[in-house]
Amino acid sequence: MGISGTKVHRGFYDIAINAIDKLENLLHTKKHIVITGHSLGGGVGMLVGSILFVKGNKNVEVITFGSPAVGNDLYLHTIKGLKHTRYTHIYDIIGKLNKKVAQKIIAVLRRYIRKYNNVWLRSVYFLLSSINYDYVYDKCKTIYLKNRATTPQKYKNLPYVLRVALTPLKYHSINTYKEGVEKL
Repeated sequence: MGISGTKVHRGFYDIAINAIDKLENLLHTKKHIVITGHSLGGGVGMLVGSILFVKGNKNVEVITFGSPAVGNDLYLHTIKGLKHTRYTHIYDIIGKLNKKVAQKIIAVLRRYIRKYNNVWLRSVYFLLSSINYDYVYDKCKTIYLKNRATTPQKYKNLPYVLRVALTPLKYHSINTYKEGVEKL
């Protein structure tokens, strides 16, 4: 994407290319395009906006909520000038995880996935496993949310050790983001 050595999340990139192919007619316009997404959708949205921007569409704006970083420093250089607003919760760990912490959480999840065969646990495991911790965030406008998160029902039946390990993830919920934005 752009400069040699640019690296982006391969899974997000493949989905972004697929989305652009499906929306081809809508995306080639002089009108202002706003692309938004939460979590993995925010990562994909960021890459859709980046690809359009690099191809010359300067009417693109990206708004993400709780999105992981999607590319390296050279990627950020390639998209310099892209309008991006990131909403992140001060307690949401997805944007702050380092490899060591993520590996500990993944190890706990792996144990409990086998025991409980829970779809939600599998999706959290996939999310944490798919993040490249060498990727960096752009210097975009960032809005920090500080609202309290409600404990999701799906947490209540989990063993104590798993609830503690996953507590920071409740701040990653789209409902927490929605409530936080409504309070701005």
